[in-house]
Amino acid sequence: MSHLGLAIIVAVPWHQTNLTHNLIIEFRDEDGNVIANITSQLNAGRPAGMRPGTTQYVNAGLSMNIGFPHSGDYEIVARIEDLEGSERRWTFQVQDIPQMASIA
Repeated sequence: MSHLGLAIIVAVPWHQTNLTHNLIIEFRDEDGNVIANITSQLNAGRPAGMRPGTTQYVNAGLSMNIGFPHSGDYEIVARIEDLEGSERRWTFQVQDIPQMASIA
């Protein structure tokens, strides 16, 4: 089991504000198999006095424990459901590190 922190910022264009969107985050192994996923809803509103055309930003921070089946290459894939062109990918490696014996 590994502890993982993830921070994400979603840029929401003006014409997509005041709408509910599903943010989907998947953790995939090197073969593209999904080993864990998270779905969350987001809704960026338009504050009073906001200039038309202004992009809104939604921030999310996640802290989780995740079990990686083996060491190797993995990727995080984040996208907004049903919004073409929203997918983003980040790759990372998992390595087995032997735990040090505790000293009594």
